[in-house]
Amino acid sequence: MKKIWKIVLITVAAAGILAATCPGKQRHTDAIVGFMSKELHKQADNLVKDYEKQHNNSMPDKGKQVLSKLEESLIDQIRPAVNIVLVVKNYGLFSIGYFEDDTHGTTRVTTGILGMIIPSKKALKTDYNLNINGSR
Repeated sequence: MKKIWKIVLITVAAAGILAATCPGKQRHTDAIVGFMSKELHKQADNLVKDYEKQHNNSMPDKGKQVLSKLEESLIDQIRPAVNIVLVVKNYGLFSIGYFEDDTHGTTRVTTGILGMIIPSKKALKTDYNLNINGSR
């Protein structure tokens, strides 16, 4: 009988921890924006490297500044766009973020558990065209 109570107590405690740390929409949005920001930064770095390789010269500072401003502008526009298409379903112990749009239908893009958000790299890079130069 003691074993059963221990198992029940551990199960209830684990479920309580999962429920208390289940992330909401804001955390999913932050994770997607962070992921997309990193990908945009990688693409900007690739553009600079490609320029330098093709011209055998470093990119002028003015070019780097323009690229940086463009990157910042795109990142500023990501959050509102994500908020429009992101739907987060909370299942109590975990949550799942979906993009819902007319082009792709419903696509799972994040999974949240224990306060962490795990982005679906395949969905975000491939389905949403962030894999511009084949970078992984």
